[in-house]
Amino acid sequence: MEQKSDWSVELDRSVLGKHELSDVLIACHEAAHAVVAEELCLPMKSVRIYDDRRHRGGECRYLDPEARINKLQSSIVVSLAGPAFEKLLYLGFWVAENDELSDGGPTDTEQAREMAKVRLECIPGVGTVDEQIARLLLIARDIVIQNWNLIIALGRELAVARRISGKELRQFIAEYWRAR
Repeated sequence: MEQKSDWSVELDRSVLGKHELSDVLIACHEAAHAVVAEELCLPMKSVRIYDDRRHRGGECRYLDPEARINKLQSSIVVSLAGPAFEKLLYLGFWVAENDELSDGGPTDTEQAREMAKVRLECIPGVGTVDEQIARLLLIARDIVIQNWNLIIALGRELAVARRISGKELRQFIAEYWRAR
C-alpha cells in the first residue's frame, strides 16, 4: 500500500471539505505561485482559478512584469512553484536535484523554459537553460517547503473565493504570519 506524505494528509484533512479535489489542487497550485512571487518581492495583482469546467486552471497576474535579469530569474522561480508544489504533494519528497517535474504543471515548466531560452542564453556566465531551470527549480522547491502551510491555507481560501486581489493576498499572508 502506498503511504501518503504528511503534506498530502494535511491537504486531505484541512482543505477538501465540500470542494472537489481538483478545485483544491488547482487553488493550491496557484497559491504556490502567488506565495513564491510575494516571497521574491514580485507583488501580485491577483490570483484566481477558473470557474469554467471545460477549462480547468488558474492564473496569477503581476503588478510589475518588468524583466530585468534578477526579476526574470524570480519570474522563472514563480513559474516553477506550482509544479514544485505538485511534485512535493504527490511524492512527499524530492529524490534528486535533477528529478523531472510531475506532469501536473507542464505549461508552467514550458513557460519557464521559454523565458530562460529567450532571456538567459545570451547572457554570459549563467549556464545552459537546463542548468538554470534545475537551479531555479530547487529555489522554488525550498520556498514552497518553507511556506507549505501558508500555501495550503491560501489554497483553501482561493478554492472558496475563486479570485483574490493582490491587496487581499498580502493581507492574508500578513494575517497568517501574525497568527503564528
